[in-house]
Amino acid sequence: MYRQFLVNRENTDLQRILWRNSASDKLKVYRLLTVTYGTAPAPYLSTKTLQRLARDYADQFPEASQSLENDFYVDDYISGHDSLELAVQLQKDMTELLKLGGMNLRKWTANHPDLLAHFPPESVETATAFTKFDDGSPDPTVKVLGLQWNPRLDTFVYNVPNLEIPKEFTKRQAYSLIGKLFDPLGFVAPAVVAAKFQMQNVWKTKCDWGVDYCGPILVRHSQRKGVKPNKAYIAIFVCFTTEAIRVELVTDLSTQSFLSAFQRFIARRGKPAKMLSDNAKTFVGAKGELEHLETAIKAIQTYSGELSIKWEFIPPGSPHFGGLWEIMVRQLKNHLKKVLGKASLSYMEMNTVLTRIEAVINSRPITSVTDDPSDLSPLTPAHFLVGTTLTSLPPVIAERKLTLRARWIGHQALLEHFWARWSREYLTSLQTRSKWRFKTENLKSGDMVMVHDVNSPPFYWRLGRISKIIPGEDGLVRVFEVKTHAGTVRRTLSQISPLEESGGQDV
Repeated sequence: MYRQFLVNRENTDLQRILWRNSASDKLKVYRLLTVTYGTAPAPYLSTKTLQRLARDYADQFPEASQSLENDFYVDDYISGHDSLELAVQLQKDMTELLKLGGMNLRKWTANHPDLLAHFPPESVETATAFTKFDDGSPDPTVKVLGLQWNPRLDTFVYNVPNLEIPKEFTKRQAYSLIGKLFDPLGFVAPAVVAAKFQMQNVWKTKCDWGVDYCGPILVRHSQRKGVKPNKAYIAIFVCFTTEAIRVELVTDLSTQSFLSAFQRFIARRGKPAKMLSDNAKTFVGAKGELEHLETAIKAIQTYSGELSIKWEFIPPGSPHFGGLWEIMVRQLKNHLKKVLGKASLSYMEMNTVLTRIEAVINSRPITSVTDDPSDLSPLTPAHFLVGTTLTSLPPVIAERKLTLRARWIGHQALLEHFWARWSREYLTSLQTRSKWRFKTENLKSGDMVMVHDVNSPPFYWRLGRISKIIPGEDGLVRVFEVKTHAGTVRRTLSQISPLEESGGQDV
């Protein structure tokens, strides 16, 4: 239909096309004289032309002009009448009216066989075979505005594809299946609404699928043109003593990739005595590509057990328990946004950028500069790694010969100086942080509590009793195991509300 509408001559320069058959030919300039499909104003221009045509010939074709303004959707005409005679007359008038605008209506179809007899055979739409749901016999249907219309029965039919539910079904896949049912008129809304209610119940179960843990980022595994970027993830290891970090780029969320990154960390920074990470349920979201999450967690714990490393997880839904590494994740992301923007890097380039960002973060001061005017270097995490900031210039070494033993003694003295400054400056600065002014009693085993749910109003929160308390190293209780009608869950103090005291004793 668009090619039937001419564009004003002064606007054809905006529709130029440069063309040549071969590289040796001269460029030829073509101007499109008609409305071009795919341009932004094309639907508007065609619709306004039909409306103008209806107004210009409203006196000659009153009923057809009114139908032209109200029953057209771009180039699709859907209308009807109360009797066969009036429908035939409307069809003839509409055909004549559009001929005045240089347009020919084609692909006619109707729910009355006698009406189709008045149409030329070449202008009748050929229906496609469609399999019905009841007996499986094919019945001819045609597409009408994206829907399947059965002219013989005068009904709309929905072709639902065979929904193959994978073994690991995610929420994204569920929403994708729901969105495949095109229903602009709301005929099958009850079925769609029921599916959406099911998705609400899934959200209430707090299955943290798709949880982001510093990723994913897109990297190219080759510098060649046309290579599509793939997902990669960032593992951050943070020292709880010096707040130094180690950044590792991993290609996927498999157990082997994480263990490989962990082995590289141990090889460069030494074996830790204790590891603390997000709760296993958080790994459910991060490890969406794993076939069996429990096997992955057990593999990590088994590997750490062989190295005599104690591995612990924070309570579920309590990211404030891992505030230190969350701060490092935020700093790393801020640097990535400022440095990269929307650039697409290769795996090697991204690894280089992450290494340099790691050096910058490890060179940040962890204590304020002292009052000594001669002391210009604050204490940084890098001092405990290499003896100086990672971004500073190398010191000037005097022309003197020192034995390896003398150099080692000097290096040890330098490390002792850093640790002395750490205990004298950094540890004392922790005393200025806010502390609780009032002491409250710990909750006891058997106390009735209400378990918070961020996805539901308080009226729907579950009731439960504390079955076990888990005190911290300071003797205060911040983590509890609560028994509800749905099972036993582990929650922090901020995620429950006590209702009454049982009078029981501390566990």
